[in-house]
Amino acid sequence: MSLSIARVVSSLAKVGDLYRAQGLPPEPSGLAFPVAMVKPMLDRLAEDLTEDRLRAILRTVVGDPVRLDGPADGWRASGYLKVLHVLPATPLVGWTSLISAVLVKSRSLVKLSRREPYYTAAFLNLLQEADTELRNWIEIVDSAEDGMNDADAVVAYGRDATIERLRGMVKGETPFFAYGSRFSVAIVNQNAPEDAAARLATDVVRLYQSGCLSPAICLTDLPITDRLAEALDAETKRFPARPTLGEATAVRREREAALFDPNRSALGPDDLSWTIIQSRSPQFEAIGAFNLLQVCPLEARTVIPWQKVQAIAVEGIAPDWLAGLSPSRICRAGEMQMPGLDWPENGRSLVRDLIRWTAVER
Repeated sequence: MSLSIARVVSSLAKVGDLYRAQGLPPEPSGLAFPVAMVKPMLDRLAEDLTEDRLRAILRTVVGDPVRLDGPADGWRASGYLKVLHVLPATPLVGWTSLISAVLVKSRSLVKLSRREPYYTAAFLNLLQEADTELRNWIEIVDSAEDGMNDADAVVAYGRDATIERLRGMVKGETPFFAYGSRFSVAIVNQNAPEDAAARLATDVVRLYQSGCLSPAICLTDLPITDRLAEALDAETKRFPARPTLGEATAVRREREAALFDPNRSALGPDDLSWTIIQSRSPQFEAIGAFNLLQVCPLEARTVIPWQKVQAIAVEGIAPDWLAGLSPSRICRAGEMQMPGLDWPENGRSLVRDLIRWTAVER
């Protein structure tokens, strides 16, 4: 790429400046995730869109960022020429995926989710204003198939079935970086502060439990169900979305199953705006259901497939067994879906994945 890494970093930092000054474009009607819900997530991400933070991220990955311009100290770092991004409906991913590719000087082909064109378009508009040439590195494609024809690497997000379908479309030995189905867990333990339930409710309702950082399960031995119910009721009044027909069917199925299971009970309003399922053991088919939180005792940790857990929120005393787990994030409730730019999704760095190394010995 002809642009220097110094210019790339400066232009991405300008995107951050423009976002902080201008915010997002006017909100269209029918937006899947309202601006008031998503803006705190983007505000956190924009904290990393400064020259100092972007250089720090690059130093962690490549040492000296000038290695992305050419050989330095015997090494050259290169991004893939063209990266296809198959994006999900969750709004933050378009920003993080594209910023990672731009940061390593890769061109991008983008297949947008039909449910979420707005937030990714907002990033592209800011990039256009910051640096037209850099914006021209990114092209929207109509289908993943179209992008596969030109891509040197593929970054894909979605449910496991979607990932497997896309994997089957990848040509030859084209690198395929997949981000499939994952979920997150909250632990509310002894000495948890009074506002823990309210902050956890924010995590539940933010993105309506559709993201990998959404807390599908709360492990606790404390009597917090009533506080959670009150907090979820308040939070869903702030964001009064209703489930789609398919989402409503899934929620009703879980509620009805709980009625006939002596080890489970269901709590929630008739409009299905939120649901709490109390059970001795989590039901994994319920993960991702609209604003549905499963509350289980701490002993249920033994049946959780922790290799599929993306983040863990901890309120109160962190249990000793937490030290043996390796989620991508450990944070407080209320912050689960507000990661920084360089958070290691699925335990790895996309910036690092998109770099190839050359040893220059002459």
